[in-house]
Amino acid sequence: MIDRPPPFLQAPRCLRASGKVRLHLCLVAVFSLNLQGATLFEYYASDWNGPNNSWASRTGSQELFYDTFNGSAPQQGSSTIAGVAVATAVFDGNDFFTSPFVTGRPWAGLNQFSVSLVFKSNAPGAQTQTDINAFWNQRGVLGFELGGGGQGEFAIGLYNNGSPSGAVAASTGLGSGDNGVSAGNLNDNNWHTLTMAVANLANGSFRQTVYVDGTQVGSSLERAYGAVGALADASFSLGTIRGTASGQRFVGEVARLRFDSAPLTASDITTLHSNYLGAVGIPEPSSSLLMGLGALTLVAIRSRQRRRGKK
Repeated sequence: MIDRPPPFLQAPRCLRASGKVRLHLCLVAVFSLNLQGATLFEYYASDWNGPNNSWASRTGSQELFYDTFNGSAPQQGSSTIAGVAVATAVFDGNDFFTSPFVTGRPWAGLNQFSVSLVFKSNAPGAQTQTDINAFWNQRGVLGFELGGGGQGEFAIGLYNNGSPSGAVAASTGLGSGDNGVSAGNLNDNNWHTLTMAVANLANGSFRQTVYVDGTQVGSSLERAYGAVGALADASFSLGTIRGTASGQRFVGEVARLRFDSAPLTASDITTLHSNYLGAVGIPEPSSSLLMGLGALTLVAIRSRQRRRGKK
C-alpha cells in the first residue's frame, strides 16, 4: 500500500499534466488559492504624476481626476511607512480627486464588496457631528453621498466620538438607513491600513466589518438591505465624501486605495496589511499559499523517492 499524505497536502490535479505545462498549471493553481472576487480598481500614489494630472488605476479603466474647493490641487509627497520611503498624495482640506462622471461604473449594483485604504490623517480635532451613521456630515476621507438614507453609498469619514481628535467611521447606505462602524481613533498622524468588507448574507441582509492594520476592530450586526440594496451608479471622491453637506474636509496623505467586488477574508486582509496593500515591498505569503507550496514540495520529494526505488 502506498503511504499517502493527508488530503489537505495531496497533489493538486495539475500534477497529472506532463511536460513543461505541469509547472505552469501548478503555479496557477497555487497562486489562485486566495482570490476573492475581482479587484475593480487600485491606485498607487507612486503612479500619479502630481498636480493637474489624473491618477490612473493599475486595474480597470477608472481614472481619478483632481478637483478643488478653493483653487488648489492635491500635491505629491513622500513619507516613510514601515521603514520604507513611499510616494503619497497630500490633501490640505481644499482639494480632492473624483472618479469620472460616466454611467456604467464597475461598482454599480454590487451588494457586497471591500474598500481598502492606506492613509495618514492629521485633520484638526473632532468636528460637531456626533452621529456615527451620518456620514453625509462627517469630515470626509473617501466615498459619496446621494441624499437621504439608504441610497446605495459607501464612505469613510471622521466624526466626534467624544475624544479630542475624533474617530474614523466606515459607512454604507445599503440598508433602509445609513450604517456606520467605528474604526477607532485613527486621526493620529500615523500610517494605517483600513478595510471595510461588506458581505451579502444571502437572506436579504448584510454584514459590515471593519479592519485596521490587519485586525478586525468592529462589525455591525446583521442588517436588512433597503429598497436600493446595492451600490449606486455614482462617482466617489478621495479627499472628501462626494455630495456631502459638511464643510470640514480631509487633511492628510494617501498612499494606496483598492476596491474589490467581494468581501476580503480576514486572512486576505492580514496579508495585505503586511505590505500596506503593496505600497511597501513584497507581500508575505498567505497560509494557503504556503500550504500549496508545501504540497508541491512533498509530492516532488515522494515522486523522486519512488523513481529511486524502481532503479
